[in-house]
Amino acid sequence: MNWLRHVRSQVWFCVAAGAVLTSAAFSVFGVWYRHWLPWLLAAAGAAACIRYTAGYGDRRTLFCSGAFSAAISAMFLVGSRIMVQPPAFAGIGKNDVFPFAGLCLLVWAAVLSLFRFLALHPFPVAKHPAPADFRSRLASWALWSALLAAAWLPYFLTYYPGLMTGDSFACLVRAAGWAPVNNQQPVLYQLFLRIFYWAGGLLGSINRGVALYSLTQMLLMASVLGYALYWCRRRGCPMPYLWVTALFFGLNPIYGKYAVTMWKDVLFGGAMLLLTLFFADTAEKRGKNLLTRGGMIHFALISFAVAFLRNNGVYVLLFSFVMLAVFCRVRIKRIGPALLAVLAAILVIQGPVYRAAGIPQNRFDESVGVPLQQMARVAAKDGRMSERERTFLNRMMPIEAIKASYNPFTVDPVKFSHKFDYTYLARNKREFFQDWAGMLVKNGKEYAVAHLMLTLGYWHIGTGNWVVAPGITPWGDETYGIVPYNLFGTLTGVSLKPYIENWNDDLEHFAPTGMSNNIGVAVWLTAFLAVYALARRRYGKLAAVAPLAGLWLSTMAAAPTYCEFRYVFSIFLCAPFLLFFILGRSGPGESDS
Repeated sequence: MNWLRHVRSQVWFCVAAGAVLTSAAFSVFGVWYRHWLPWLLAAAGAAACIRYTAGYGDRRTLFCSGAFSAAISAMFLVGSRIMVQPPAFAGIGKNDVFPFAGLCLLVWAAVLSLFRFLALHPFPVAKHPAPADFRSRLASWALWSALLAAAWLPYFLTYYPGLMTGDSFACLVRAAGWAPVNNQQPVLYQLFLRIFYWAGGLLGSINRGVALYSLTQMLLMASVLGYALYWCRRRGCPMPYLWVTALFFGLNPIYGKYAVTMWKDVLFGGAMLLLTLFFADTAEKRGKNLLTRGGMIHFALISFAVAFLRNNGVYVLLFSFVMLAVFCRVRIKRIGPALLAVLAAILVIQGPVYRAAGIPQNRFDESVGVPLQQMARVAAKDGRMSERERTFLNRMMPIEAIKASYNPFTVDPVKFSHKFDYTYLARNKREFFQDWAGMLVKNGKEYAVAHLMLTLGYWHIGTGNWVVAPGITPWGDETYGIVPYNLFGTLTGVSLKPYIENWNDDLEHFAPTGMSNNIGVAVWLTAFLAVYALARRRYGKLAAVAPLAGLWLSTMAAAPTYCEFRYVFSIFLCAPFLLFFILGRSGPGESDS
């Protein structure tokens, strides 16, 4: 193979290969003939990557980088064939084989170059270690937390008493007792909100209760992120990286607004960040932290927060616990019973205890959004189905009504149609899955297209949707007496709201910063870190990815709409810390060669 390495190292070969691969890759998007400057820059970059990686990589590195490159290339190819407006899927044919191959090889060269660069330039370690005494550690945590809280305080004062949408009121009306508590929205979150509703009564205004909630949530999220920054500092993270991370969270209006938005997803994101950091600690210590009483209590509390702040939290934990058992299999006899005990306690509370308390379970159709959408697409496209399957669909919702309601990018028009009989579906779960499987055999392509379109934003780089709430939903004032008030403007005489909104829009429309809020970018960055850890034999570090992988998989299985930032908000919170953990120094028993 020496001759191949010799050829790949020649400038003429690299330039020619870069030009060919770039042309093929650009034809995937149909833009190479209109944008010559990006083509020229991409071709030059491809040539440089091919030359830089000549002869680099063992079989493991080549396989991991190649598999990742093929996956991300498939994402670009399939995603480019889906249109949101008007909704359409253009399909993939034989003519796409050569462009796809070119894109794969181009991305492979880039990924392999990045692998080599990261191997030669590992994440720097701070020159001065963090003080180890308790007072200094507490001061570090408090300082980072106070910095973030101060950065977010103008958002609280500007959007007083907080930001609220329909989902916010769906929780608040149950917390206030205006509607019965049920598990469609997490019960723990409703009970948590009830504290602030009562506080509002004592303070003389529901507005003040909502404001107290917003302030409390803001301080909790600042404390969680402050702890994460302190956690990185203790592990030798250089201060410039910590400051950049702190400024990113502090100055980005998305995180300032989320800090004062009444959504369960915000606190769930904080719990997921704590779980990710705990899994990172567990990976470093090979499970020893789970053998202590304090460590087990810490783990149980975080797990309960994840499970009870979002209804898919239990599935996240189930996946994470399995992965944790694999990574800590040496101590599985001691750790296994503890994991099972935590999981069993969660399932008992959410099952028998809720039933005994008269708390209705979450509607069944809420957890089968993807299968329901696949069946709806088959009905809307006049796909093949047996008489039994047709009868079941007509009982659940008349097929003509399905055709009128079907939207490729959200299942909500079907689920919330007045013609949709969700009680019939809930009583016939077994028949639902049988008919779903039967229709899958006959309509595999339509099922695949339905899933790809319904989950587009969770895997495709570039697809976006609304991210933040603009204020309090209009009927909040009329129905519940919750009135927005620009307290910052009253106190200072300066209204920050237009500046915040313009700043938010500018960040969204400027590609480099807009991409930092794109779900596809965050998902593929996390996947890259996992693949890099696998290629470098840093197996233990993969444990920290498990909670986010579980969240993404559960979202892909039950997402009701194609792109919802708040559903995967946790990934954005965890990404900077995961980046440091995986690219940082190796732990015991891990390879860095």
